[in-house]
Amino acid sequence: MDDILQQILERLKELGQGQEALQQGQGALGLRLERLEKGQEAQGLRLERLEEGQEAQGLRLERLEKVQQAQGLQLERLEKAQQAQGLQLERLEKAQQAQGLQLERLEKAQQAQGLRLERLEKGHDELRYTLYRIEENLQGQIVKLELRLENEAFRKIAALFDGFQLQREVLERIEKKLEAYEERLDAHDHEILLLRSKK
Repeated sequence: MDDILQQILERLKELGQGQEALQQGQGALGLRLERLEKGQEAQGLRLERLEEGQEAQGLRLERLEKVQQAQGLQLERLEKAQQAQGLQLERLEKAQQAQGLQLERLEKAQQAQGLRLERLEKGHDELRYTLYRIEENLQGQIVKLELRLENEAFRKIAALFDGFQLQREVLERIEKKLEAYEERLDAHDHEILLLRSKK
């Protein structure tokens, strides 16, 4: 489990570096976009808002990782979420490269970029919903685990107590039988002594 957690931390570090490099590239692209028309400036603002949303999602992923490390659960789902985020970052980098090549054809690039921004916003919403589902699922599983531990502990304690009571009753019955056998032996010994005395 420690190896898996280490791999997850390394992957998060790589994703953070990729995001930093991506932000630097977006900054350079923003300088070029400032020389374009007002419509391109509006799209630049949308890109900035999208970056802020992605940074907020990164913070939520870190908090989610701490929760998963503390509970030791849902490591596979966290890895899948990180892989999905990595794929989204790759798609965003490719989108920026394509946008840089299409700056000369401004009108067509703006239309294509608008469509791609809509897809990115949808992906942003989907990732936020996925994170919410994972957090909600984790909380539910933690509650179930606590209830299961409590129920199993109570059942085991009750079973042990019942077993103890049963053994105690068996021992009491055995003791009573032994007492009865001893009384019968004493009676037989007494009869034998009487018979011997008569002879």
